[in-house]
Amino acid sequence: MKVVLIILLSFIWHLVMFGQPAPCMGQGVIIIDGFSNVNQENVQVSIGQITYRDQKFLNGSIKSPVWTDCVDNEGVNSENLSLNPVRMFNCGIQNYQSKSSDKYYLIGYSTNDAVLTVKWRSQVMYLVLPNGNSNKVNQYFITQIYEEIHQNNFKKDREFFYAPDVHLPEIPFREGVFFLEDYNFLDKTKNVKQFPSKKVVEFYNSEKGSRVFPLEYWKDTVTFFSPYNSPKGLVYSNEFAGKYTEGEAIKLIVENGSNYTQSIYDYFHWEKYIKNHDNTEADIALMTFLSEAKSVQDLEIKNLLTSFEENKLSVEELYESYEILKKEDALLVLENDFRLMNLFCNYLSISKTNINDFMSFFEDGTYKINSDQLTLFLKQKFEK
Repeated sequence: MKVVLIILLSFIWHLVMFGQPAPCMGQGVIIIDGFSNVNQENVQVSIGQITYRDQKFLNGSIKSPVWTDCVDNEGVNSENLSLNPVRMFNCGIQNYQSKSSDKYYLIGYSTNDAVLTVKWRSQVMYLVLPNGNSNKVNQYFITQIYEEIHQNNFKKDREFFYAPDVHLPEIPFREGVFFLEDYNFLDKTKNVKQFPSKKVVEFYNSEKGSRVFPLEYWKDTVTFFSPYNSPKGLVYSNEFAGKYTEGEAIKLIVENGSNYTQSIYDYFHWEKYIKNHDNTEADIALMTFLSEAKSVQDLEIKNLLTSFEENKLSVEELYESYEILKKEDALLVLENDFRLMNLFCNYLSISKTNINDFMSFFEDGTYKINSDQLTLFLKQKFEK
């Protein structure tokens, strides 16, 4: 029951943080402690999400691209993709550089599937934030932390209040594309940071009159989610140092991260198989596989979290068990490997594809498979 409640709270918090039901409710604040190696006065900071670029055709009509316009057998074609601000629902956005410290504030943005872009002179650094939706164990802990933060930060809730979101330590500026290490909750005390609220309200501009003073809502001490609040600072899971255009950076981000793999896969299995195969039984078989595999995955994750709540698993054991699951669960294997996902989608697009061949992997009633098995199967299908 507690797991169900946590999932429900996660959904509610996601609405508050990323798609508020009321204008500007929970307007987010992201704090960055500054940038080293560069002159702070010349730094430009923005945060965005990879989205489709509108495509104009010769007849004057405009059609929004879809993933099949952006991904093919060779990988990602970023011509129809761009980095755009992840705006909070119906809220204004604002970048503010502190006048009394090196801090930067990004106000009104979402950090969901986000890329932090830092420009200094002609150089650009792309910092890819972890995908908050892919790691189910991290979702569990993030929900708990956000619930505690939400309860502890506010004097009262009204139509408009600032909901502290993420704090990032000082970022050493380097040109290139850098993937932040996924959140780690082995020690939850390291994942939050507290500030005296009076010291983090200087972004309020009374002359504009459109923003409410945060001190009306915040308590004397305000807590931010600070996943890299440790002596090590930021830790990268993948680094691509060098000069990249926005299009080149987008290609690297999509092909080497998990942020967009699931949405691409969800679109492709429909677009490349069901719409390309005039076979009702095969359509049903594919949709049955996807539905049952998702149900099995959800149940296994629920069982892991229940065991943790009942003190049958430590935090370390919970993470270890989930890492094993990620390497053998059919959907998690695909979701976390763009190369393999793209190979599978291309397999689905072949007219002679029979989904029952693929389903033969799961005759034991489970939905477990490793990436080596799946890669070998797909390559054999292409070689025939």
